[in-house]
Amino acid sequence: MMLHIKNIKCKYIDRSVWWICFILFLLLNGCKKFVTVDQVPDNILSSEIYNSSESANSGINGIYRITRDKIYTQVPISLTIQTGLYADELSTTVSALYLDQYIGTNLLPNSTDWSGYFSTIYACNAAIDGLNNSKKLLVNTKQQYIGEAKFLRALSYFYLVNLYGDVPLILNTEIQTSSQAARSRQELIYSQAVNDLVEALDFVRDDYSISNGDKVRANKATIKAFLARLYLYQKNYQQAEFYSNQIIESGKYSLVNIQSPIFSKNNSEAIFQLDNSSGDTNEDAVSFLFSTSPTFVITESLAKAFEQNDQRKAYWFKPYTNNGLTSFIPNKFTITAATSTELNTPFRLAEQYLIRGEARIQLGKISDGISDLNVLRARASLPAPNNLSTIPVNLSKDDALLMVEKERRLELSAELGNRFFDLKRNGRINNVMTLEKPTKWKTTSSLFPIPQNDILRNSNLTQNPGY
Repeated sequence: MMLHIKNIKCKYIDRSVWWICFILFLLLNGCKKFVTVDQVPDNILSSEIYNSSESANSGINGIYRITRDKIYTQVPISLTIQTGLYADELSTTVSALYLDQYIGTNLLPNSTDWSGYFSTIYACNAAIDGLNNSKKLLVNTKQQYIGEAKFLRALSYFYLVNLYGDVPLILNTEIQTSSQAARSRQELIYSQAVNDLVEALDFVRDDYSISNGDKVRANKATIKAFLARLYLYQKNYQQAEFYSNQIIESGKYSLVNIQSPIFSKNNSEAIFQLDNSSGDTNEDAVSFLFSTSPTFVITESLAKAFEQNDQRKAYWFKPYTNNGLTSFIPNKFTITAATSTELNTPFRLAEQYLIRGEARIQLGKISDGISDLNVLRARASLPAPNNLSTIPVNLSKDDALLMVEKERRLELSAELGNRFFDLKRNGRINNVMTLEKPTKWKTTSSLFPIPQNDILRNSNLTQNPGY
């Protein structure tokens, strides 16, 4: 086999070889930030890949791997650490320029990289095109894989708009066109993501049989969980309540015991996880767990936000004392070994309780919403009834929404940007971050800068304010 990275051409065309060429190109080059790939044929994924369910299945599995490597476990710092340092979740015990920029919310336009997201999007677009053009796959097989590709495309765009705001909306593999694409409004991208998910909901399986029972491929519950989140972000509270309620009331998922690893593979709370390949280590686990001294600790404000009897602090954070001062290190991942069976978990049941609770409060059903929050607080508190701290159900709507914000901060702490995104969508980021970082935070800090190199290559791209 002869691989030409620039032109993405394989001399020997075999279904598996086509896919190997494609994956290798993406992993090595990150799609060249989507705007610099030259002479890439539009049919980069030959229809030969989709001549059999086996090769098509391998192709979709490859996109899950790209999603994990290029979005969630980025090097040198993962999505969790980027957003945690940038917001009010994490601090660091070391000094390094790439960390200081996030802590100081003074990112330089040439210090951010969105290429991993567009690598995933390009892979999804190529798969969707190839599957739609396939003449040999059974209809239900083709639909399953298209549904998964659309889910992964929507997932990439979810993070892009929450980090960068308006971004190019690329729905095909025409490199020359996409290389000069302008930014699309966030509302349009959310609408496309919802459309993708609604279609995917009809296509994917109800169970996890596509992945032999492992929760590492999208099923109907995964799509519903994502729809609940997207509708919440869009302030469509009726639909957010509808989809989160379907998952909660299905009885297929249950909260794990607070003492159990929250990210263990296939645990009862997990709805969708990203699998580790052989030899992989989890970047968050490696970053947080330590043998001598930690690199990352949670902020003082987050540590103080937990009530005294909250067992989430006891089991999800590890104390570290140095020179008489005690800090806390995220301990949701408990193993750093490459053989770990703890997985990144973008969707779990606890979030669905939080979504349903917030949606109900927004719809005026305050007592029902508070009851959802109390389910999580009961899981997190000491078992003795007199120590069980519950939220009263007679709060005002504004006070109840602040309780939602607090419970989301505690329950989803140090998980994949949730806190940063919550503060932005609730319109409270400037108030909170001005108190947290009074000399560093600017009103324009709520968005990351568009990568400067891409602006130089594409005259239709514009920079975010403040950069």
